[in-house]
Amino acid sequence: MPNPTPSPMGQHDAARLVRALRERSIETVGVDPRPGPQTSRRGIAAAECYGERFTVVFHLGALVDVEACQRDPLAAWLSNVKESVDLARAV
Repeated sequence: MPNPTPSPMGQHDAARLVRALRERSIETVGVDPRPGPQTSRRGIAAAECYGERFTVVFHLGALVDVEACQRDPLAAWLSNVKESVDLARAV
């Protein structure tokens, strides 16, 4: 199964959101399998955040490339549905 990657725009949007929240002194946890300046933890969100309490969750991880989703519907489902359900159950 190929490693799904978000669109470049999605990466920028997530980084911009985390940066804006932190600039307002709002405690923020950025979770991403790829390390970066806005990432607090490395991993899949549900596994990284299991059992923690959050006031708000912005889940921006998804496989958004339509052609990639059509080529590999299982990867699309795992990324876009299962991870969302796992995250909702974890937090």
